[in-house]
Amino acid sequence: MDTKVILDTVWVLLAAMLVFFMNLGFGCVEAGMARSKNCVNILSKNFVVFACSTIGFWVIGWGLMFGNGSGFIGKEGLWLVSGVAADGTLDNSPATGADYKGPYSAISWTGVPLWAKFFFQLVFCGTAATIVSGAVAERVKYIAFILFSFVMAMFIYPVVGMLARGFVVEGHFTPGAQMASALSTRPAHPAKPASLQGPLASRTNRQRRSRTPHWPG
Repeated sequence: MDTKVILDTVWVLLAAMLVFFMNLGFGCVEAGMARSKNCVNILSKNFVVFACSTIGFWVIGWGLMFGNGSGFIGKEGLWLVSGVAADGTLDNSPATGADYKGPYSAISWTGVPLWAKFFFQLVFCGTAATIVSGAVAERVKYIAFILFSFVMAMFIYPVVGMLARGFVVEGHFTPGAQMASALSTRPAHPAKPASLQGPLASRTNRQRRSRTPHWPG
């Protein structure tokens, strides 16, 4: 492995760790905006959501998003980041461009090992799921949010990302396209769950009105 690949890999992993650290910020914001009695619940969701996203994205999300296939979903190297194409060709990252052989040609432009690519994309998927936890804080049951996180990491986020490749030259998922896909879909992920649950203020106000006021003094 030459020096360029080593330096590129270190840089990609460093950038991924910084994105991963965004979970701390989201957790602090959400805990500050929620009622104190739900602080532990909020922080635990921010911890567990990344574990769920990791499993879901590893099982099938990565393959759907970056595998060779149609313009809608990937069909090669689908399960468990196998790195095996339909013809049996193995992923030969960090080879790039015409030298690349394998099932993930959409991301063959980057000269880093396969698992470095996976980790970098994973943190964006996990961050998108974390944003949802803030939008539905104090609104949904814990298990419902966990199940949603799996579904989003396995299907929603990867399919949206795959569709973004249709707007990229020659079908390659460039850094700009990856960022545009991640940042544009994040606000949409929590919009539907939050709209179904309705405003939190109305529920809180009903609870307050049901209690007998207590005035000090």
